[in-house]
Amino acid sequence: MGIFRAIGIIIAAVLLAIPFTFVAAIASVPLLRDIEARWDIEVVGHSGPADWVIWMIWLVISAALAATIWRLGTTRKTAE
Repeated sequence: MGIFRAIGIIIAAVLLAIPFTFVAAIASVPLLRDIEARWDIEVVGHSGPADWVIWMIWLVISAALAATIWRLGTTRKTAE
């Protein structure tokens, strides 16, 4: 796999992860409030999840998308 293709996969995963991160962060607020109450960790601010929570969700989704795109690309190539 070429370096340009790898860079393209990373860029695509990073950009595709943005809307998924927004939806996942908003959907996880009830769980985050429970975590905050149980362990006394600041995970929900006045206007939604804390910044570090959003960054962690984005990182996980980006990595999962990159792995999926990478795997789909290699599966298709070996099938030819």
